Amino acid sequence: ETNTCIPLPCGIAPIAPEIPTCLPVPCEETNTCPIGWMSPPTLIEAEHYSVMSGVKLETTTDKNAGKNVGWIDANDWMQYEVNIADDYTYYISYRVASVNGGEFELSAGGTKLATMKVPATGGWQNWQTITHKVHLPHGNHQLRITSVGDNWNINWLEIAPIGDLFLDRDGDGIHDDEDQCPDTPAGTIVDA
Repeated sequence: ETNTCIPLPCGIAPIAPEIPTCLPVPCEETNTCPIGWMSPPTLIEAEHYSVMSGVKLETTTDKNAGKNVGWIDANDWMQYEVNIADDYTYYISYRVASVNGGEFELSAGGTKLATMKVPATGGWQNWQTITHKVHLPHGNHQLRITSVGDNWNINWLEIAPIGDLFLDRDGDGIHDDEDQCPDTPAGTIVDA
């Protein structure tokens, strides 16, 4: 009997007993990983890049634990494979941390889509979520995050259609578009 492995993001193995366990070579050893196309809405762990240059992984202290991408310097980059079902404007959010702040560009297929400032969060594991709107055409895209500023870390990115979801990443009951405190701990009473 031949088992066929399902391509998965780096470091992830299926848990279901009917699917064989596949443990790809860690990204930092080969700079490439077997990864499938992901479709929004989706949260992409930053370490699940398909290709990278210059970055390293470390254990994060952010909620939900796991790994984050760190040691990001100018000209370092990570690339993510996504399938965009609809030609639409999307929210793209990033969970970032930095002592002094930084900056990066988001591009698709070599075309610059946006530039984002990474705020100074006061520490390498002091996380903050930043969000912007980006128009993405229908189809498969290789989204690349390229650092153009000082050192910073990233834990995840999320792509979600505008208007299709009630985005409330911190669980405080305030839509992310209107949330003045986007990292309020879940369950905290806030003045809506």
